[in-house]
Amino acid sequence: MINCGEQQPRRRQRGGLIGLYRIIVIMVASFSAGLTFRFRSSLREPDGAKTGSRHRQFMFDGETETYFGNPRNRTEVNGTVCFRWSEELEADQWWNHHPSFEPFSENDDGACFIRMPLGEKSDFFNKLHSLQYDMDKCPQVHTRHMWSTGWGSDFKNIAGGLLYGIENDRPFQISFVKEGYAWQDGWHYSAFKPQFRNGRPPVCRTKDMFCYFLPLSLSPPWNMNITPANPFAGDGTISFAWANEYATRQKMWLRNNVYVNIKTNAPPISLPCAAIHVRRTDVALEETWARQHFAISDYLQKLKEKGTNTKNILLFTDDENALEEALEVHPEYNWMYLNISRHKGSSGYENHIAANNPANEVIALLSIFKLAKQCDTFVHGYSQFADEIYSNMVLTGKNITRLHVDEGLDVYNPSYTNTEAVLMKKLNRTNNTAA
Repeated sequence: MINCGEQQPRRRQRGGLIGLYRIIVIMVASFSAGLTFRFRSSLREPDGAKTGSRHRQFMFDGETETYFGNPRNRTEVNGTVCFRWSEELEADQWWNHHPSFEPFSENDDGACFIRMPLGEKSDFFNKLHSLQYDMDKCPQVHTRHMWSTGWGSDFKNIAGGLLYGIENDRPFQISFVKEGYAWQDGWHYSAFKPQFRNGRPPVCRTKDMFCYFLPLSLSPPWNMNITPANPFAGDGTISFAWANEYATRQKMWLRNNVYVNIKTNAPPISLPCAAIHVRRTDVALEETWARQHFAISDYLQKLKEKGTNTKNILLFTDDENALEEALEVHPEYNWMYLNISRHKGSSGYENHIAANNPANEVIALLSIFKLAKQCDTFVHGYSQFADEIYSNMVLTGKNITRLHVDEGLDVYNPSYTNTEAVLMKKLNRTNNTAA
């Protein structure tokens, strides 16, 4: 165990100890951040798809060793740097040392990065990266526990930690184990929770977020800090959105799969469009945290009240029933959606992974963020994941109209536990009347 804060009393030993200390810290950081792992690269069709799904799954075969080495020089042309998809290791190495570049474009051959314009965003990324990779500040590392709840909450906790660190001149790191969480041996988007695992392997050996994303820091997690009373401090600011963007810098293999997923499983997006996020499944099951199930018509009504007349609706939902409702009850709209696995009704309590592989779920979620950026209106209820969608839309620089289907209502109410049944009865009456 490394005691980052221990000071040695004898000066003549200091140089050698610091050199050894740096080597040990780098080794620990490499392991904890998942800098070396195995992932599976080729794609094939699954033997079977989940009932009610309309998608082609990504399944990984074969293993390729990946690692971070010294950054490679790469020719920059008009502010852009490009890699073929086959150069995923080189791309990851390069981007990890060039924080002021961001993803720019993709095609069947590869992907490019573009240099951020000089200004607040590039300054923020450079400052944050310098802090996160400052080995001298390892003893001050601020560490938080990865909650493994929903995507939105998990990454808001990380973004909040990064902002806390930059405001207090401390690097930030996330830990995927914690005393009292004996069930947790990783992140549930990289390995199923034990009760849902059924022998299925993790996405990568380290079972953490670094299966998918570049390392947060060279500092290893250390001395678990008590999460501040407001772990999401700064939420809603552009700095918070940038911190989230830094935390989710996609590795090249993941970016490739998101590109293929959208090309394969998403329709062409007709513009102008409005995005709608319908969160249902397990939200009404527990009285303490019960949230309401809303009909698709409630979301459409919000658009009408705002005077938004577009018929092009990009629908994001975790409930297969909501998709069927949209297509059958409101056929006058041009419904656009991803063909992915979804739960049906209130199934899937505390199991956020509807697909047969956590990587498929992550690819689907990141595809949603990318697709949503094409719309300029967003309707949703209370949801941390909806906040993530909106945050990604705002990053485009467009003026996004945001509408809340639950505006003026209680977010949580024990009476909401029966809203799924009430909604089903309402829809059945509507269908019978139409017949």
